[in-house]
Amino acid sequence: MRTRRWQRGAALPAVARAAVAVVVPALVLTGCTGSTSGGATPSSDPSVSSVGPEPVSALADVELPLPAASSAKLGGAKALQAVIDGVVADSATLNSGVLGVTAAVVSAEGTWAGAAGKDGAGQALRPDTVLALGSITKTAVAAEVVHLAATGRLDLDKPASNYLSSPLLKKKPTVRQLLSMRSGIPEFDGRLLSDARRRPTKVWSAREALGYVPDGDLQPPGGAYQYATSNYWLLGLLIEKVTGKAWAAAVGADVLGASSGLALQARDGERPSGRLAAPSPALGDRPDGEYVPNAGLASIAGAGGAMAGTALATARYGYGLYGGRTLPVKQVRELATAPDDTAGYGLGTGIKDRDGDVSVGHQGDIPTFLNDLEVIPQRKLSVALLMVVDPTVTPEPDPSVYTAELVRALGAG
Repeated sequence: MRTRRWQRGAALPAVARAAVAVVVPALVLTGCTGSTSGGATPSSDPSVSSVGPEPVSALADVELPLPAASSAKLGGAKALQAVIDGVVADSATLNSGVLGVTAAVVSAEGTWAGAAGKDGAGQALRPDTVLALGSITKTAVAAEVVHLAATGRLDLDKPASNYLSSPLLKKKPTVRQLLSMRSGIPEFDGRLLSDARRRPTKVWSAREALGYVPDGDLQPPGGAYQYATSNYWLLGLLIEKVTGKAWAAAVGADVLGASSGLALQARDGERPSGRLAAPSPALGDRPDGEYVPNAGLASIAGAGGAMAGTALATARYGYGLYGGRTLPVKQVRELATAPDDTAGYGLGTGIKDRDGDVSVGHQGDIPTFLNDLEVIPQRKLSVALLMVVDPTVTPEPDPSVYTAELVRALGAG
């Protein structure tokens, strides 16, 4: 499990700062990865750069319309399928490691979903196949924490230790610093992944997983961006302390809603239903028929990466979160505001400049699934691309490259 993050690069164009965004009306809330480990891998997509040197929000006061349910007005549907067919075909000849792909587009003009290739068990992927989403989960957990702050349950700029007791919080990082990966708390060591692989049916708790985080390596909070899923395990526990509910129950009720089609695979959360994609067996990972990839890997991901769902459900979720259907505008802008550096990472949200348009979302990386969720408010567009990969092939493929191809196919259509 390695971490993907948003690439360092050129500043977000001033025109995009001024023009792009989302207005979110003050609605009542309805009812990875990144990955689950550390070590940053920049995007290899040349069309992507990150936000610039000053704090900037990707969102402003322009409301996205409700997405269209059909594909009738969506140009390029055949071209979209051709993109993912090509990814799998190219992998067969070039050995890029991509076994199969599902993808979806949700926009004001139409909705599309497709699939190509196979999962780790050789089963053909379908648009309704459920895959592991990894660190896309962080967007939902961050949204819940920001919601709790907006409703007076906690303060983002107070030490997280005001709400939660943990030796990892002894240097007093704030809640905001946990959300933005600037807490100084390191990632877990590799023993956790190997132990989880040896016990694929064990459902791990967050406190068990946190036992693998070296508390002797704590750094002063407020320093440079350092991606570590351990921050989000702590945030899951913080949600539980503040709400009195399991983190998955709180996030499911406040952020996802009952009809999202996404499952938060946790000790007290949901198990996914439907056709589950099997992981690649290359590293010994095997499905258990109940969780994706299996109970051990899903539960160590926890509040940092336990979500599972179809590509279409993921794209719809992203359009709703960043497009004004879930949180009031101040809260969504909080998620999509990057601190004063070039990491391009806000609160559980990556912020990118894609060919002059602002993209917000997150990548996911959990054995053996690589994913990308991007919402481009200026284009009234949400794209989800989910892949099953062979982890023995290096370098691993970059899903954002294929997302870019899907976006270009829409433009060509």
